[in-house]
Amino acid sequence: MWKQYVTILAIALLFRVTWVVVVPVIPVSDAGRYDTFARSLATGDGYVNDAGPTAYWPVGPSFLFSLLYRVLGWEHAGRYLPIAMLNVALGTATVALTMTLARRWFSRDAALGAGLLLALWPSQIEFSTVLASETPFIFLMLAALTIWCAKRPQVWLRGALAGVALAAACYMRPTALLLPAVFGLSRLVSHPRDRFATLGGTAAMAGVVIALVLPWALRNQRVFGEFVPISTNGGVNLWMGNNPETTGFYQAFPGDGFTNEADRDRQARDQAIEYISAHPLAFLGRSVVKFIRLHERETIGVHWNIEGLQRRFSPAAISAIKWAGNLYWWAMLLLAIVGIVRLVLNRRFTAWIALPPIVIWVYFAVVHAVTVIQDRYHFAFIPCIAILAGAALGQWLRSENVPDTPQAKCACVWD
Repeated sequence: MWKQYVTILAIALLFRVTWVVVVPVIPVSDAGRYDTFARSLATGDGYVNDAGPTAYWPVGPSFLFSLLYRVLGWEHAGRYLPIAMLNVALGTATVALTMTLARRWFSRDAALGAGLLLALWPSQIEFSTVLASETPFIFLMLAALTIWCAKRPQVWLRGALAGVALAAACYMRPTALLLPAVFGLSRLVSHPRDRFATLGGTAAMAGVVIALVLPWALRNQRVFGEFVPISTNGGVNLWMGNNPETTGFYQAFPGDGFTNEADRDRQARDQAIEYISAHPLAFLGRSVVKFIRLHERETIGVHWNIEGLQRRFSPAAISAIKWAGNLYWWAMLLLAIVGIVRLVLNRRFTAWIALPPIVIWVYFAVVHAVTVIQDRYHFAFIPCIAILAGAALGQWLRSENVPDTPQAKCACVWD
């Protein structure tokens, strides 16, 4: 089946390269900030903005892009092409990892279905020309999960190796900080008899993450006078989703009565917790609404490419691209839900409730339901949706029967 795998990877590569050729890279919003920070790092000025040292945006994307700037420079017309091609390579590799995991958890047909669905996924293609954290984050998270779910080597060593990838993912998006616990819980529920090995591997994973994140946290301690593991936006994000004027989406934190970013983040967190404590039922209802609305659309790839698209396409064509992305997203959601229903009907409870794509989907959705939502915040679990959708598609289109063995019913082939 390697020919089928290669064909799907070729499709993923072709669509992403074509998008890069057609749509010019013009950074907007956060992408523009990552570009500015990358230049600052490349010139040796450090991770700073106009106010001085910063940690509001995770340093990982800017550091990654700065490596390319240091080698290839940025004062030329094609300065963004290396970043776009890096995104293409990471996006294509993500398709490969998605197929590997789908094959491990389900079947060959599910792997091929998941890979093809992700290869053609509009937003994932569109982000090839966006300077952002999502593409490297998804790749690193899946790399960690692939290592953790492998058959060999021993669990503790797999945990340590996965921890390296997860630490890099943390520098891209701080929501990865709790993934060692998420990964460990998934394995613990599905393999209760192997609990000591699981706990050991999870501890190794968490220990490596802590050790590799600690240098940046100490930098933040020195700069802001407070211990900040990755970024100074956790409290602000919590406040955005929990204040009297919240819409659930982005809001600027008002006021200037703070000494630095960390102080502002702490004040925002305190205000949010106070508001939640005063209105607990409203918080629960609001979180449910945000959980649902997190899945309502997928147009961020168009919005963050809007200036480049306007140079190449008419407003009607851009609107059509946007609608195509939404329709694809809704179709994948529906197909993934069908895949979950089939799991519930055909697998024992501990086998489907602890399945990593379900656990990871729920984890990220809950995190943002509690804090702030935007359609790019569901990018982290798009491969999970592709895997579940591919499993449903594989059941319909399979060319051969898969024996109903204990291995086929496992939540994951761990050892």
